[in-house]
Amino acid sequence: MFDPQSYPMEVFGVDPNNDNSIYTDDDDKNQISTDQIDYQTEDYNVNNSRSSNPESNVSYCGIRANSILSGVLNISASTVGAGCFTFPWIISTIGLFNSIFIFSVVSGCIYYSLDLLRSFVVDTKNFSFSSITDKTLGKKWLMLYSFSSFVYYLSININYLSLLYSIFKSLFIDNPTFYGFIFLLISCSLEIFLCLYTSKTTKMHLLSIITMLSFAIIVLVTTIEGIHSFFSHDFNKFSKKKLLNPSEDQGGWQMFFMSITACIKYIYGYSYHSSFPTLLGNLKNINDSTSKKVHKLSFYIICGSYVLISFFGYLIDEPVPRVLYRGYENSYEKDYFTIALKFIIFIFLFTLIPSRYITIRDGYTILIGKDKLTYKKDLLITTLSLIISNGIVFINEEVINEESNFEIDIFSIFVYIFGGLFGVIICFGLPVINYAAINGKKKLKSLIGYTITGIFFVVGLLSFGYSFNEMFIPKTDEEE
Repeated sequence: MFDPQSYPMEVFGVDPNNDNSIYTDDDDKNQISTDQIDYQTEDYNVNNSRSSNPESNVSYCGIRANSILSGVLNISASTVGAGCFTFPWIISTIGLFNSIFIFSVVSGCIYYSLDLLRSFVVDTKNFSFSSITDKTLGKKWLMLYSFSSFVYYLSININYLSLLYSIFKSLFIDNPTFYGFIFLLISCSLEIFLCLYTSKTTKMHLLSIITMLSFAIIVLVTTIEGIHSFFSHDFNKFSKKKLLNPSEDQGGWQMFFMSITACIKYIYGYSYHSSFPTLLGNLKNINDSTSKKVHKLSFYIICGSYVLISFFGYLIDEPVPRVLYRGYENSYEKDYFTIALKFIIFIFLFTLIPSRYITIRDGYTILIGKDKLTYKKDLLITTLSLIISNGIVFINEEVINEESNFEIDIFSIFVYIFGGLFGVIICFGLPVINYAAINGKKKLKSLIGYTITGIFFVVGLLSFGYSFNEMFIPKTDEEE
């Protein structure tokens, strides 16, 4: 078991003879910055050198790369994604009251763990989650984290690519396979360019602006559609049955495990801890005040949009986001509004891919070594990763799902496999251990963090067992 009290504080830039001092000298060998993915070898003081770095002053739409607003946009864009579209389904499955309770508890705990991580980043000026893992738990844990994060975040990108492929094919009813193959070739090239372009995270905020604008339109349309659906249909979404237990077939234990699974899905909706330190490191001045402001504003935006998507999506009869383009994906019937919404969803999903790849790059950068990762090596790894991802999407859509009677949901498989434990370790375990390493494991915040981690670790184990049972153990005729 890791003992924060016995851990060498010098590794974190802390003077062991002075509990309140943090090294900030330029020659601090242990200081890791976001330049780890910029192929730079020099160390620097974040509060001084960044202000003189020309790339940190890059401005898009009047928003500078090192500003608080840029930090808020980057963190928000690294979090929101297609996963939140399942939140309305959670309400319809376990009931509105149960969903509100679980969502509130998870949101509060996530905010707390992120604040612990933020405090650690400010104290140590370490802006790499992989480096934090390496220094806190060692090389073996770094290898486990890097492999798990690579597989998981690559599966997320595969899910986005699959959705993009489906939307694109819906626009070409005649010979969709041929056009789909051409689309994958073109999109793969563009994805490689964008992932390499955003390897310098100071250039990330342009994509973040596009992501958040398109997401805002999706949330707005969902809200309007939800209100319209509620007043246009004769159904009761707020009956006692739907508020507590929507399905009469669900017993107590089944409701319990479905609530556990919903808890894990909410955690993954907030799982931006891996990219949080890197994106926080883009700020011109890294201190307690600015980091708190960025953390609070980004969390409020994310949480607020999730509430809107969940509630108003629940009021809609059709699944979100299919309702956003009126279910015409397999029909010749189209209008300009439908095409425009498809285009917005397409842009939203496409801009998410580079922001998710930041976490993948951070993992293999620290594992390989910052000084050893050249531009050519990064280009090779990025190219192979995206070619494999697009290849899996094409084979899954055109070979497996077209020629068989079943459909493989790659994203769900990896969420269920890794969600029970990996998400808990990333979102709770490591932030708490890191905070305790600096501030002491007997601090009240550390004790609260360990308690929360323990609870969610049990939740993760139960979710993993239940999900494994649901996916791989055949059901009897009565259960079906």
